[in-house]
Amino acid sequence: MILIADSGTTKTDWVLLAEKPQHFYTQGFNPNYFPPQRLDEILNNELGIPEEISITALYYYGSGCAAADNRAMIGQRLQKKFPDAQIEVQHDLLGTARSLCQHQAGIACILGTGSNSCAYNGKNIIANVPSLGWILADYGSGTYIGKSFIHHFLLKECPQELNDAFEQEYALKYDDIIRNIYREEGAGRFLGQFSRFVGAHIHHPFMENIVQEAFEKFLHYQVLPYQPDCTTNIHFSGSVAVHFSDILLSCLNKAGLKGGDITQKPIEGLIKYHQNEQIF
Repeated sequence: MILIADSGTTKTDWVLLAEKPQHFYTQGFNPNYFPPQRLDEILNNELGIPEEISITALYYYGSGCAAADNRAMIGQRLQKKFPDAQIEVQHDLLGTARSLCQHQAGIACILGTGSNSCAYNGKNIIANVPSLGWILADYGSGTYIGKSFIHHFLLKECPQELNDAFEQEYALKYDDIIRNIYREEGAGRFLGQFSRFVGAHIHHPFMENIVQEAFEKFLHYQVLPYQPDCTTNIHFSGSVAVHFSDILLSCLNKAGLKGGDITQKPIEGLIKYHQNEQIF
C-alpha cells in the first residue's frame, strides 16, 4: 500500500491509500529544529499503522526538507521503519504544488503561518522565489499580518475601538510585546497569533486594509516574478488563504491574475495525486 505524509513543524497528516483512505495524525517534525531521534519516536510511538500492513511506497513531504542532507536523513529513518517501501522525501512546497496543480502547470502558493510560492510545470518545481522568513519577508502570512497590526498598535495608529478591543482581549502592554519579540523564543508564532484578532475584526476597513496590503505585497514579490499572465492558474493552500479568501481573490483580480483552488491543507489533493498509483 501507499503511505503519504504531509509534515509540518507541529503536526503531520498521514494517509494510507486503501479502498477507503485511512488517516493518521502525529506530532510534526522539522529537521532544522529537532534531532533525528524525534522522528524515530514519532514513527515508533505515535503513527499506529498495524504491523500486518505492508507499505510498498511512501511519499513524505516535509517542512525543512529543501536541503538534500535533511531529505537523506529523513529517508534513512523512514527506510528503517518501512524496509520494503520505495521512499521519496520532498520539500513540503512540492507537496503543495502536486496537491493544488496535480499534473498541470501553474503557480502554487502557501499562505499560512508563513508564506511561500513556486512555479510548477506539472511534474517539478521550476522556479521558487525565496520566502526569506518572517523577519525579512513572509508577505501575506499570518505572521506578517499579525506583525503589521502590532506595528500600528504600538505606534497608536489603530482606531480607538480596535485599540480598546485588543487591550481587553490580550492585556498586553508595550513592554510585554517588545520582550516577546526580542527576548523570547518563538517570536514569529507570537506575532502570528494576532492575525486571528485581525480576522475577528475583518469587517473594519482598517483591518481589511492590513490584509489587502499583505496580499498585494505577496503577489508583487512572490507571484509576479514568475511572469504569470491572465490564463495562469494561481492556487493557494493554508488557513490564511482560506480565511481571507474574498480579499485574496479581489487582490488577484485587481492585479489581472487568475485565481485557482484555495484549500486548507494539501493532504486531500495529495491523495488524489497519488491515488492512481495504488492497485487495490
